[in-house]
Amino acid sequence: MNVTKNTMGYTVLMLLFVSSGSFAQTYKTTSWSTSFLLGTSNMLGDLGGSIIKDKRGIYDYNVRAHRLAAGTGITMNSGAFSLGLNLLRCRLVGNDAYTTQRFLAPRKLSVRTDLVEVSLLAEVRPFSRSINFNRFYVYSGLGGIYYKPMSNLNGVWYDLRKVGTEGQYLENGPGPYSKLDIFQIYHWV
Repeated sequence: MNVTKNTMGYTVLMLLFVSSGSFAQTYKTTSWSTSFLLGTSNMLGDLGGSIIKDKRGIYDYNVRAHRLAAGTGITMNSGAFSLGLNLLRCRLVGNDAYTTQRFLAPRKLSVRTDLVEVSLLAEVRPFSRSINFNRFYVYSGLGGIYYKPMSNLNGVWYDLRKVGTEGQYLENGPGPYSKLDIFQIYHWV
């Protein structure tokens, strides 16, 4: 998902003509709002990595691994309750070609995974009509992620789920990666 000049131009034009609608002061009515996301994704992993010797973590951040991320969502707002459905798509990339570390670059390993996330989120604002406590809310939901890890060897992309790179198909191995992971989201302020 490399960004070309045409892709960037179309994206800017799309953003100029797309708007999000939302209505305030509608406590007793139901309203709808939409959201659009356009940004980038990046993966901090064990491929590629640090340009600083013997450093890991945030030092593994590499601008060359950025890929386009896009998403959309719709939310129903009704009084002190909101329910939203969101969709996000991105690609995560790691590549030893992005490092200058002498011990990493010779491996010539690479990985990419296309990721699709869907989430259903609820927000409750129990004191939304109170002057003193109106900023308190509880936010919770469920989401799911579909991903497909792939690796490039001699110009051919291989499905890592089938290969079993972490011993999934050994006699006492954990079995293949799941295609779908479910996660819970919760937050309160």
